[in-house]
Amino acid sequence: MHSLYALKTIFSLSKVSYRRLLATWTVVPVSAALTIGSFVALLFWLQGQQPTTPPHDGTVWPLRELLVAAAACTACHALRGPVWTLASLLTWSQDWPTTAVAAVLQSLLEESARLGVFMLLAFRPAPTAVAFTGAWWVAVSFAATSAVVGISQDYAQLALYREVLHADSDQSDMDEGYLDTASSSPERDERAHLRTGAPGAFMRRYLATANDTAGPSHTRMPMRGHARSSFGDSVYDDAGELLEQELSHLLAIKQRAEIEDVYGVPLPNVPVFVAALQRIDAIILAFGLTLLISASWARAVATYWRDDHMHFDVHVLRDTLPTFAAVVAIHSSLSLLWALALPRIGVPTVSYTALLVALATFFAGLASWGILS
Repeated sequence: MHSLYALKTIFSLSKVSYRRLLATWTVVPVSAALTIGSFVALLFWLQGQQPTTPPHDGTVWPLRELLVAAAACTACHALRGPVWTLASLLTWSQDWPTTAVAAVLQSLLEESARLGVFMLLAFRPAPTAVAFTGAWWVAVSFAATSAVVGISQDYAQLALYREVLHADSDQSDMDEGYLDTASSSPERDERAHLRTGAPGAFMRRYLATANDTAGPSHTRMPMRGHARSSFGDSVYDDAGELLEQELSHLLAIKQRAEIEDVYGVPLPNVPVFVAALQRIDAIILAFGLTLLISASWARAVATYWRDDHMHFDVHVLRDTLPTFAAVVAIHSSLSLLWALALPRIGVPTVSYTALLVALATFFAGLASWGILS
């Protein structure tokens, strides 16, 4: 596992154990859950009483709103890969243009899905409190689903740093002892070259020791968890096992490099309160965008409601289009900020900026429903 020492030299990783890092990051899901719970409590406070159940053909409310919105949000996240592929084709796989186009396309997809949820649910124009309550539960579902997906991705990315962080104090001592012993060996220069990005040297060394049994013997402590092999100083049983291990290290290095290209720093170096703030920003923004587009849709439905059903025509979408365009513009702007400016201006600055935009969007959404009047 030589590759793991390279990142410790190249990057100044936080000096924290992997277990402690996971324990600290518990703040992120807890804060997200508390934020969503606060919005649910705020709904009952705004209504003054438990909301009235809207007529949905006997469906238990708000189950329909929650399930439809969760399905739409999940589909949008599942389509991130195809969206990125489409953006790559449109921009001939250029670096930042692909990122920018993918961010805009993903924002357009998610806001189209948000509007599509209200088209499927077809809220009645009256009473307004019922439509507002339904829209609020749709926002709860969008926010909760996005939070679950985002937090799961955070923990998956943290797992990539497991091998470059101390698992515990005992492992730390073992690693330091291993390095001290290795530094006194004549192979020190080769291993140093290996740690700076030449894993192939390790394979060549392995094959050389396998075929050169008359070579000099070097004293080396095996890493914990591996038995000393008959192939000189290799700790693996065969070349296939060694190659598989090296490839897994290379893949992990590549994935960590991609994460650091996004954040500008290794993920464990991001302060946990900033990581929690990112999730809170996303939750508040989901509520704001949902309230804005649902208010516009509800007004359009009320305008073209005839004979106890809606005469759906192009006028409904036409009346909703300005708000839809504004929502897409807000979402796209923040996505571009996260995708392009984050490594340059830093995670805290982007998080605080996103918080201000999310709060402004949320209060605008409340105002569009007349809650603030």
